[in-house]
Amino acid sequence: MPSTDGTVLGLFLVFVEPEHRSILTKKIAGHGYFTFGVSKGDLHPLAGEVCFLSLDQVSITHVCLGRARKENETGRVTLRFERFAELHQIKPEEFDRWPVVRKLVDDAFSRRTSRLESDEWEAFLDAIRQIRPAAAQPISVLHALRRAVGEQKGQSGYHIMAQERDAARVALEIFGLPPGEVRKSLEIPPPDQPAPFLQGLSAANLREDPMIDHDSHVLPDFSDVRSFVQGAVEFTKGAERMTLLNVNRAGIERALGVDLIYYNHSYADYVMVQYKCLQQKPGDWVFNLNDKQFLEDLKRMENFATTNAVDQCSGPKDYRLHTDCFYFKFCKKITFEPMNCDMIEGMYFPRDYLLMLMSSDLVNSSRGGKYIGYNNCLRHLNNSTFIAAVRSGWVGSRTKTTGVISQLVRKSIDADRSAIIGIAHEGI
Repeated sequence: MPSTDGTVLGLFLVFVEPEHRSILTKKIAGHGYFTFGVSKGDLHPLAGEVCFLSLDQVSITHVCLGRARKENETGRVTLRFERFAELHQIKPEEFDRWPVVRKLVDDAFSRRTSRLESDEWEAFLDAIRQIRPAAAQPISVLHALRRAVGEQKGQSGYHIMAQERDAARVALEIFGLPPGEVRKSLEIPPPDQPAPFLQGLSAANLREDPMIDHDSHVLPDFSDVRSFVQGAVEFTKGAERMTLLNVNRAGIERALGVDLIYYNHSYADYVMVQYKCLQQKPGDWVFNLNDKQFLEDLKRMENFATTNAVDQCSGPKDYRLHTDCFYFKFCKKITFEPMNCDMIEGMYFPRDYLLMLMSSDLVNSSRGGKYIGYNNCLRHLNNSTFIAAVRSGWVGSRTKTTGVISQLVRKSIDADRSAIIGIAHEGI
């Protein structure tokens, strides 16, 4: 049974079927992860493991992080393998300088799935670092991430970080970044304290001030909110690019929630998503529709909608199923998990549909309150359907009024919210 007291240890897995190895290689390249079942009784997998893999049966090809996901009735545990670093095919004979390690490696190849523990694991790692010096840094990172698996941060400010990460992921999904790149792009080191999420993203994507100012033509009144930008990153997809900005005046510990404001040049449309947290009640997750802050938010949206005229449809790219750009995403109460980049499960509602629900008897409780949840909303958009609709330009505003984004950002700032702005450009 492996130690849970911080002792360094890890797994070694050899995949022997050629067709299986081909599929896994494609999954690593395309999605950045794959899953595989291992025996709980033989390996006793922990929540997080550093794993060495052989995908060609004759060499060590990768080191990665393994995360235990679920156990089935047969006693096998599904491991999710991710955060891969290539080792460029370390052959067993390269360990000949260390006879004890060479025997461990030979035994590992013969057993196919095995665990290296304590002193033998350290000796194996030392040999790997000498054979492939470039692997030392990724292995160190993987050990740090292993310790963060399953960690949850629920203190003040971390729930805003979780919403900011979700808003960033939704924007990247709408942009159409490949799944593997989306996940890799959102990986940040486990934070010591709450901080705007974009600040932790890879320095390779960070944008400098002059680059941000170059985009000011997209936000005509950008000078009004420029000083509140807490982070900016850029992503590319062929000739297309997208800039993500994090705008927050209140400070992440005091922010009341998060807005995602997305502008798509291809369809010249704006979409704004406001995050709200559901509370667990017997039999359902619900939100109090009499919440004071929520009603104030609705009022601001209504004022904005009534003071900005909707342009008439001038062509196929202007067509929308409806022209309201405001949506709410109601999420189950969440904590920030550094190792979990999955989208937050939730219900998306267009503002006009939500108003219809609020005026119906469906949301009335026996005690006179108004609550919306999974059981009484009739229908909602999930992550996939919402992202597909926005990506294709079926929903969002049709207006070309200058300063629209800046007005939305200003309203978010005035309401002490955090805003994630995604600006998708047609070309560089």
